Amino acid sequence: MIMPQYAIISVGEGNSYGHPTDLVLSRLSDANVKTYRTDLNGDIWVYSDGENITVETDKRVSKQDIISQTTWPIQVSNTRPRARYRRMC
Repeated sequence: MIMPQYAIISVGEGNSYGHPTDLVLSRLSDANVKTYRTDLNGDIWVYSDGENITVETDKRVSKQDIISQTTWPIQVSNTRPRARYRRMC
């Protein structure tokens, strides 16, 4: 029923809980959800101008980094946005 475009997983590297599980990563990958993880990407910022969403990460992640951390491929954007949008409430 819900079709997210992005997922942010807040998780510590090598955590004792085994998060995120392979099942969750597989479901996200199968649904073509762009996934960001704090253990791989560091800090994650999400900006919106009210219509568009831009995601910026603290660390650049290579495909090799992702493969070494998980058995499932994760789509990670390593590009920094050209403009930042902040919506003030």
